[in-house]
Amino acid sequence: MEEKGNTSVRDERREAEAAPKGWEQEAADIAELDAEIRAEEDAEMRAELDAEIRAREDAEIKAELAAEAELSDEELEAAKEEYRRRQRKEIWANIRFFAISFVVIFAIFYVFPPYLVSGTSMNNTLSDKAFGFGIRFGELERGDIIVFSNDKTDGKDYIKRIIACPGDTIRLVNDEVYVNGELLEEDYAYYDPDSPFPYVTGYIPAEDGSGEMIPEYHLNEYTLGEDEYFVMGDNRHHSSDSRRIGCIRREDVKCRMLFFIWGKH
Repeated sequence: MEEKGNTSVRDERREAEAAPKGWEQEAADIAELDAEIRAEEDAEMRAELDAEIRAREDAEIKAELAAEAELSDEELEAAKEEYRRRQRKEIWANIRFFAISFVVIFAIFYVFPPYLVSGTSMNNTLSDKAFGFGIRFGELERGDIIVFSNDKTDGKDYIKRIIACPGDTIRLVNDEVYVNGELLEEDYAYYDPDSPFPYVTGYIPAEDGSGEMIPEYHLNEYTLGEDEYFVMGDNRHHSSDSRRIGCIRREDVKCRMLFFIWGKH
């Protein structure tokens, strides 16, 4: 019997193809030989890749060892200390950055507090859910829109307009407002025609001569003290303000509104 020796898989395939066989057996042999060839090729590729990876790893390790070998113990320790110093410096820089950012953001929102309107007492100037920013400092003037709270508001924030300032004399007659004897031109004031005036002090005959008695609102002249502000909502028939809770003081004011992002008409 002839010995095969180191005959390759491909030679075996040729011999298998040359031998007379049935077509089914021949197909099975060819498939088996193909599988062996693919396995042999995969093994060769894996071996080549493994060799390449090992070569790269060896090169990197040698480079690191060479770099370390060039440094003395003192130099290596100094390099480590320099690295730790840079790390500490970077950490403290990040801490300072976040601390300063927090302080700046807090200061901005403290000096310029945001405010979201709740309710309709400032219609038609401000709608419900109007949003804007105010400022805590500065002088208050007639016409300013402010946010305040005190014990008469049960600690709730109210947003109203300053109508009279310390030293002013105010008088109200129905839908007319007099400050220091002059009628205010209030294009911002809104009087709901479908709602009765909420602060009725009496009834007077209608001016049309019909004999109908209509409600009258009247506030006698009042001169504000040195730390008193008279405020009202622009929606005069639907506002709880100085006509009900009296004057407010400067310490009650949380901020004066600067501008609104949305909700201002």
